[in-house]
Amino acid sequence: MTVHQLQPGELGRSRSRLKAKAAASIVAASVSATSMLSAGPASADDARLCMASGTITASSLASVEEGVTLRWYIEDPCGLPKDILLNGIPVGSSAAAVADGEVARTPSGASRYTLTVRRHNPDGTTSSITIGSSPTIVVGNIREYRRTPDGRVVSDHPVGVSEERRAARQTAQRVLRQIKEPYASRLMGKSIGISIIPTGARLTELPYWNSLAGLPTADGRPGGYDAVRGVADTAQPKIAVGAETLGAGDIGDPTSPGYALTHELGHLVLMHTAGPEDMRVLADTARRTQIRAGGPFVGDDSYTKFNVDEYWAEGTAAHFTVFAKRSLSAEYSQAWLKTNDRNLWQLICNVYRGCAPA
Repeated sequence: MTVHQLQPGELGRSRSRLKAKAAASIVAASVSATSMLSAGPASADDARLCMASGTITASSLASVEEGVTLRWYIEDPCGLPKDILLNGIPVGSSAAAVADGEVARTPSGASRYTLTVRRHNPDGTTSSITIGSSPTIVVGNIREYRRTPDGRVVSDHPVGVSEERRAARQTAQRVLRQIKEPYASRLMGKSIGISIIPTGARLTELPYWNSLAGLPTADGRPGGYDAVRGVADTAQPKIAVGAETLGAGDIGDPTSPGYALTHELGHLVLMHTAGPEDMRVLADTARRTQIRAGGPFVGDDSYTKFNVDEYWAEGTAAHFTVFAKRSLSAEYSQAWLKTNDRNLWQLICNVYRGCAPA
């Protein structure tokens, strides 16, 4: 085995460029490959031994109707001609020892992008080296509705972006990009569907949700599902929230803008990413422990302790500091959870980024 050394100073400069590129990215994937450094392959055998390394990063860990920019940086000491591929699709080529680039993608479902170098060796063969993968990018989509002249509620495709849609996008991005692994990867291939219920329309007038017409809710609220302004589906990662909930409340004790959407996204996380460790069981154990201790519970105690789904969703709202009622706003914070319901706080911190140190 022959290992050729880089010229003095070359390795230091190359590593400095690698660090600078990684630091400039918003979100860095942890990727590496063992490198045998070479100033150039003396033979086809040497070329096969000369490994490439690098990074792949993403501009955001969530894509809600907005694409993400994937950036890569590659060190290939052999300096051979090579194709650069993301998930097997060519996105560039280079013959330089150092190569970088970027490409925009709008994934249709939660995705992870793998960076591969396909090198063309001196003997005419090719060899592929996997550099690494991006973090999981969680994906969401938004659907608006309008009432037709004959009274039906149908899917709408307005020109431009409505204020409600913009607010929903911002809230969803804020929550979804904070989901940690392995929970984010359990949404792989799926897109979280967010329906905005028009002001003056009922949830059950929306086509997907009309099977709930006339049915009571589990907590027996007046009007049943016909009157609900926020709901999550246990079968599919779909939710619906009232348009009015995406702005400031207009009643005596208003909610935070985005509270309903954050709360419902919390439901989806618990329903669709629980995994083999069964976060749902762990959360319910924490809830029952808190009941035995006599509380307190974030928000309206009777509502939050009603079942594990509301317990987790209210904990999610507290994590993102959006409140159900202004009069209870002091409880919707990480600090309050940490002090008053530490078991829930710890579980929330296992699933979402952004927790303050213990």
